[in-house]
Amino acid sequence: MKIFWAIKLLVKIKKKIEKIRRLSSYYKFFHYGIEFPDIQEDLIL
Repeated sequence: MKIFWAIKLLVKIKKKIEKIRRLSSYYKFFHYGIEFPDIQEDLIL
C-alpha cells in the first residue's frame, strides 16, 4: 500500500511541475516577447 500511495503522490507532484513549467513558459513568452522582442530571438537560438 505504501508504494501505491508514493506513486500517487509522485504523479500529483509531476502534474504540478508540468503545470508550473507551462505557466512559466507562457509568462516568459509574453513577458519577453512583448517587452523585449530581441531577447526572444536570442532564446530561440
